Amino acid sequence: MIKAVIFDIDRTLINSKPVEYNSFNKAYFKLRNEDVPSDVLKNLSNNTTEKTFALLKLSEEEAKLLNKYWDYYLSEEKIQFFNGITELLHKLKEEKYLLGILTSRGKDEFKSIKDLFENINELFDIVVTLDQVEKPKPSPSGLKLICDKLNLKANEIIYIGDHYNDFLCARDAGAEFGFAAWDNDLVMFDTPNILHKPDDVLKLLKKL
Repeated sequence: MIKAVIFDIDRTLINSKPVEYNSFNKAYFKLRNEDVPSDVLKNLSNNTTEKTFALLKLSEEEAKLLNKYWDYYLSEEKIQFFNGITELLHKLKEEKYLLGILTSRGKDEFKSIKDLFENINELFDIVVTLDQVEKPKPSPSGLKLICDKLNLKANEIIYIGDHYNDFLCARDAGAEFGFAAWDNDLVMFDTPNILHKPDDVLKLLKKL
């Protein structure tokens, strides 16, 4: 029986992809007076921030500056929840599910969107950022930490995400997985639980 629903943030709860790409390119241009290489930019949403910075061969000081610039440009952009997300969260809470977040965003990156969550913070029982886990996704360490904190077994949670790494994280933790396809209908891996709109999460939970 599923007792907790855990969400990824970017491209699952919030429509961040256009904002991320635009603001990151602006920040990188400010740092090095050139655009982000196309092969790096197109994989921005697939890689952790650390891997992206490594591909760009940034020094420690450059990485700090780029993060600073990126936060600034992100703050100028307007990120919104996908349609139906806040309604879904309220419905899940009404049905007594525990709610959580497991994100590849670091603590500071999460702070940059904190205002967006201001009116729904109380709905979440746990938030785990990159800084709190032993290894980033696809490692299951984040979901295992959530299980420990909520005193649940892995098969009592479902992880909703938009990426293959989210799928691997859930699979290797022993949790259920739901693919958030409302921002990406192109499923590049085999998963039975494809969710085309946020409300499909509720329908899936009734089947599990």
